[in-house]
Amino acid sequence: MLPAMPLFDGAHILWRNGSVSSPTTTIGQVVYSAGGECGPRTQANWQLVVIHSGDCTLARNGKAERLAPKTIYLMRPGQREHFRFSTTGETHHSWCEVKPDRLPKYLGSQLSKMPDSVSCSETFLHLLQAAFGLQSALADNTKAVIDSIGVALLCEFINIHSKAVLSHEIDPCVFKAVHYMDGHYMEESCLTLAHRHAGVSRNTLINKFRTSLGTTPGNYLWKVRTENGISLLFHTGLSVSEIAFRCGFKNPFHFSRKVTQLRGCPPSQLRNHVP
Repeated sequence: MLPAMPLFDGAHILWRNGSVSSPTTTIGQVVYSAGGECGPRTQANWQLVVIHSGDCTLARNGKAERLAPKTIYLMRPGQREHFRFSTTGETHHSWCEVKPDRLPKYLGSQLSKMPDSVSCSETFLHLLQAAFGLQSALADNTKAVIDSIGVALLCEFINIHSKAVLSHEIDPCVFKAVHYMDGHYMEESCLTLAHRHAGVSRNTLINKFRTSLGTTPGNYLWKVRTENGISLLFHTGLSVSEIAFRCGFKNPFHFSRKVTQLRGCPPSQLRNHVP
């Protein structure tokens, strides 16, 4: 049994691994013993909460709901909230909170349009674990990493929702092919294997792509490769040739042509501009 810690917005808190923080971001995990509460309080930040085990009921703005395990819940600045944890056993949960002024305006705008919850992803859990691994060294550069992970967790929340919407809005065969290409775009055989994952004929998949996305599988793949190449142009010192080969292009000339079509200038000029 872990030792009880001082009160934190309530009672019955048992810390496990604690938290890491910067002036603008806090990421942590905590175990509440039976009967624990947190609040009532007015939320000041953007906060994400995940229940790993146990039970929790949340009253937000006067409306109560039971929080499901393995689900990420979004807490919004200004909302009133009161967490009541299991009365019969321990409840383990993690959270990430980021001050609103830490976020780019576009990200805050996106979050304001998000639903209250999404299913948790492996990527989200990996990001949490990466943050907890920073506990022992809270130098200034480490705090910058904490800030980055906090923003990444919020972005992953949005990403999970976007994928869920996409999976329901487009044909399942198209979704399978898109999912494969997004993860294997750098491979020479990506398009062939994406057709296989879709489970339909080549012509059928082309028609379904045109109906769902207004493009073909081949054009979609080249766009993914080009966009990832542009990201490498902005964020690495790799040469244009190295980037082209890493992103699945057979030569830098093809990559340059695709970049020019998408952005209006070749890679060498694009690299000199702030994205």
